[in-house]
Amino acid sequence: MPAGLDTIVEVFVNQTLVAKTKNMFVEYEWDIKSLLRVGKNEIHVVFRSIINWNKQQRQGDPKVIWCNDSELMDCRKGNLFFARKEASDFGWDWGLRLLSSGIWRPIRVAAYDTARITELAIRQDLSDPARAILNLATKVDRFDSRALQLDLDVTLAGRRIASDRLNVTSNELNSALAIPQPRLWWPNGWGEHPLYEVTARLTSGGREVHRQSHRVGLRTLRIIREKDTRGESFAIEVNGKTLFAKGTNWIPADALPDRLTEAPLPPSPRRLRQTEHEYDPHLGRRAL
Repeated sequence: MPAGLDTIVEVFVNQTLVAKTKNMFVEYEWDIKSLLRVGKNEIHVVFRSIINWNKQQRQGDPKVIWCNDSELMDCRKGNLFFARKEASDFGWDWGLRLLSSGIWRPIRVAAYDTARITELAIRQDLSDPARAILNLATKVDRFDSRALQLDLDVTLAGRRIASDRLNVTSNELNSALAIPQPRLWWPNGWGEHPLYEVTARLTSGGREVHRQSHRVGLRTLRIIREKDTRGESFAIEVNGKTLFAKGTNWIPADALPDRLTEAPLPPSPRRLRQTEHEYDPHLGRRAL
């Protein structure tokens, strides 16, 4: 289960090809049980040139007119669209052009003997200001026939706000949890940012076998586009209030992302985020 492979990759387990990838942003998951053996196992990862890959793709797509590599930098960025790779690697603003390649997030092998949660989807309903509803859809994979229960909890600052318990009778379960007097999340400079934690726990015979948690801010969000004297408006509305948006443009603090740490020394991501927060923006553009 690799969480970050950059970018054109072939993955082998015990010399058997498992998958090919072309997206550095997603976490992949493959069933490798049949390939494992008792004792030592080997995961072998092969990285291919992103430049050669893009050239092969554009040669096979005559409908697209590409610029030459010697032309303007903005045009050269077009070479990234065949694969999902960090756009700033091709050169962005003050960032240098450095096409990295490698494992930039952990790889792990996960094993389950009873069941696991594969998805916890949260949908908000704030139509009643005094009572928010969280519609939860939980997907479950089962590996045996033992009885299972699903416990759902919503907490705020460690205090339980709502809960539900369901018997697992199918692979997808739905529940609606009510949040009385919800505390709304607001953008930077407009109010508080309370985050509710939603946790799903699978249990069997009183034993927890798997859990998944997400934090969520309760808010409404709309893009307002209405005819006016100048043509058409474009505004962002949060919790019923129109927001005057100030923004920032962020590119990664290091051309090699695995070198970044949270150490409070410039130009650490922590300090850069703090500087960005002090500027009081409401929107952030990420050159990824």
